[in-house]
Amino acid sequence: MNASNVIIRSVSTLSSEVNYEILQTRNESDNRILPHQLGRGRFAKVYRAMQRSAGRNVRPVAIKILHEHVDFSAERLFQQEIDLLRTLVDGVSVNTVNLIDIVHLGPLVLCGGCGALYHPKCPECGSHYLQRMAPSASDAKGPYQTHPALHCSKCAFSISGNEVQRYESRLFSKLAKDCCSINTGTIINFVDRDAIVMELLESPGDRSKNAVLRFHEHRQRAIRDICKQYAMSIPDTKRLSGVSGRLRSFFLPNHPEVILAKVMLLERVGLMMQLAEAITWLHTEKKIVHKDLAPDNILLRIVGDEQGEGRWRGNEKLSFRGRIRELINSRDFEIKVIDFGLADKEELSRSWYEEDDVKAVWVKRPYISPEAQNRKEPVNGLEFNSDPIACIQLPAGLINTDLSVLPSDILTDATDSSHSHDMEIARVEEIPRGSSNYYAYVNGTPPPNPQNHQFQIVRKLGEAHDIYAVGGLFYYILTGSDKEVELLKALVDLLQKKPCDLTATAVKARNREDYTELCKAIPEPFCRDELMMLILRSMVRGQNASFVKSRTERGPDASHRLLAAVYRIHHTIQQDVLAAERLQGLRLFVAFLLVLLLGLAVMCISHGAGHITRL
Repeated sequence: MNASNVIIRSVSTLSSEVNYEILQTRNESDNRILPHQLGRGRFAKVYRAMQRSAGRNVRPVAIKILHEHVDFSAERLFQQEIDLLRTLVDGVSVNTVNLIDIVHLGPLVLCGGCGALYHPKCPECGSHYLQRMAPSASDAKGPYQTHPALHCSKCAFSISGNEVQRYESRLFSKLAKDCCSINTGTIINFVDRDAIVMELLESPGDRSKNAVLRFHEHRQRAIRDICKQYAMSIPDTKRLSGVSGRLRSFFLPNHPEVILAKVMLLERVGLMMQLAEAITWLHTEKKIVHKDLAPDNILLRIVGDEQGEGRWRGNEKLSFRGRIRELINSRDFEIKVIDFGLADKEELSRSWYEEDDVKAVWVKRPYISPEAQNRKEPVNGLEFNSDPIACIQLPAGLINTDLSVLPSDILTDATDSSHSHDMEIARVEEIPRGSSNYYAYVNGTPPPNPQNHQFQIVRKLGEAHDIYAVGGLFYYILTGSDKEVELLKALVDLLQKKPCDLTATAVKARNREDYTELCKAIPEPFCRDELMMLILRSMVRGQNASFVKSRTERGPDASHRLLAAVYRIHHTIQQDVLAAERLQGLRLFVAFLLVLLLGLAVMCISHGAGHITRL
């Protein structure tokens, strides 16, 4: 891997000596030089780079750059993310990605032949560098109305963002560059705009998998190493779930297999606790709603060494009990929440609702709340009454369901791109009482001739949306399976439509089979009911034990209740491990007394029966 020979200079750091070099790899199949790409999302790509100062390498970093094909709305979202990230660096952040720098990039292409970075020239005249089309020129029809574009100031050549994937090879031609004659390359940055420089988060294992799956695999390897070191068998969670396993866990809580299984669960609950801390900090201190929480936006930072085992602390020389104490009292991994491109600060924006394909990414579906799944719903046949303020009679399908119209929902005209006639629901009333006729009073001005317009109810995504996603992520951290989270959603939907007390007993009575299977998907047979109730309380709204009162609830209270519940479960498991030796002695002593008393009882009964027989 080589460093690029063209420097990206920082525009926001105090020292002009700070710059960044994008690292490169070589494709073995065609010998083409490529930038070292760490990840790729719907809007942006992330490259590995090296931060340099005064000619020396400082640290590896990640640079997030918009895709060349994105439109103006994506640019606005990216700028919103930059603004939010800047607010996160005020003080100490809690389990969120650290912003290092903002750099401004011009058009930039990496040559696939020699690895040079260059500003592309016009591929037709070859004499002028391509520049971003000025706003005054964006009045042209077609793609230039929706996407940024490059153009040549001398000739008529231009290329817009939605054309670049078809015609990008023109930017790799001989006329477009001065470095070499090989017509291959990679567009690093298409037009002038800012890029985000972040801390580089290294996670162990296969990079084709997300951080949580890599964590699962890495910890399994670590457990195997520990078992090998202390000549013990790897914990069999299926055996521990059986009758004999439950008896062993109760009477022999200090058995190495039981202890190690609890430590494995404790580490995952520790990740859940870190995620809850991050969301609570965002909702409380920063007034930020993330709105895009899913496995692909959770990364891990290794604490210690590359294996996350802390061998430099001399762990391999500890006794088994000492190793266990070290494991439960140290953090080998730290969760980092990333990607604030759809986030809102204080006021809820329309950024999520305007994205038609935001639900299309399959990996995010299990973590999308009901109001997000149905964020826009057509409403037909509305009749407006403007005396004394505007109100409408609501269709029956929008009342008395988990998605009933609530205050703060928006009534909007689907054809009004300027949103000048958006109306916010102020209150909903049944008039007259007992009539089942519900009216919504709105703030705002209806469009002229409202019967000729296409109205929609738009449901805002606030803190409740984040809490729902966190519940799904908790279950994913415990099981490592998106499919299991999909099955969880089915139970959540049932409990939302047919409420019951959020206790293990009540939920089992509602749907024992599904609940039991969901519990079994958590490998270790400890605290399963407590963990499942924690998850269901996050995802089911409006019930006595729910963390969220309704989908429109604002503020940090829900995240505080959630965090307190996670702390309690983490503390319970931790205390079980620490007190196992003392508890095992007590339980064995009690078991011995019970056996002794039972034996005495049998002897007494036998003696009494013999006495009666002699009589």
